[in-house]
Amino acid sequence: FATAWMGENDFERNTVILYALLADLCGVAYYILLVIIKKCNPSNTVLLDVLKKQSKKGMISCVFYTLAIPAAFLHTGISGGMIVLVAIMWLIPDRNIEKVVKKS
Repeated sequence: FATAWMGENDFERNTVILYALLADLCGVAYYILLVIIKKCNPSNTVLLDVLKKQSKKGMISCVFYTLAIPAAFLHTGISGGMIVLVAIMWLIPDRNIEKVVKKS
């Protein structure tokens, strides 16, 4: 919904703010998921090391999304750029997860 609304309104400030807010909430949900996985697998040290790196990536995402909200008041291009940076960050594959899966 937010993506279509933002596209229809040519990246109007309110639509970008809503998109950043929804992305931020998704980032928080992902972080909660990682915390639960860590608590359910306390003895798997290899997995915990990989999840620690994922947690950092997730926190950086949440920070960028949170900063994108007030940045939209300055200029929606700044906010959009921050959202794109997070997307690029997640497109880069994490080889550590593949190593853990192959060892299991």
